[in-house]
Amino acid sequence: MKICKVLFTAVAAAFFFAGGACLAEELSRDSKAVESQVIADSGIKEVQWLWGEVVLVDVAKKQVIVRYLDYETDNEKEISLSVDGKTAYENIKDISELKAQDIVSVDYVSDAGGNNAAVNISVEKLEDAQNSPEEELQEPPSASGAQSGD
Repeated sequence: MKICKVLFTAVAAAFFFAGGACLAEELSRDSKAVESQVIADSGIKEVQWLWGEVVLVDVAKKQVIVRYLDYETDNEKEISLSVDGKTAYENIKDISELKAQDIVSVDYVSDAGGNNAAVNISVEKLEDAQNSPEEELQEPPSASGAQSGD
């Protein structure tokens, strides 16, 4: 009789947990669908991110072209980003300080027309020359130029 109670309890617990897991997965899927629909209906744009190299800066048109690696396709791509008064900058004051070959991290939003607006542009700054790996690899010159141990 004790074994039947234990078995019954174990089976009931298994159904309880399996049912809860299925329900949780279904609710998660539904909540993601609702969230996507709310974002689409409200006009809220999802912020995307990329890291790449500046190819071209057009200050007059307030546009920046960045070459980046698309991690989904493993191909290099270029994206045109527009900047405006709402764009935030890190390590530079404005678009006029940005130049080709700068390495940037960009947060941006895309609209239905395929236009990409930069929300934040952060320029990567190189470390001080004192800490560069090339200098650390070089041997210091000897003071007298003579070899020790003679």
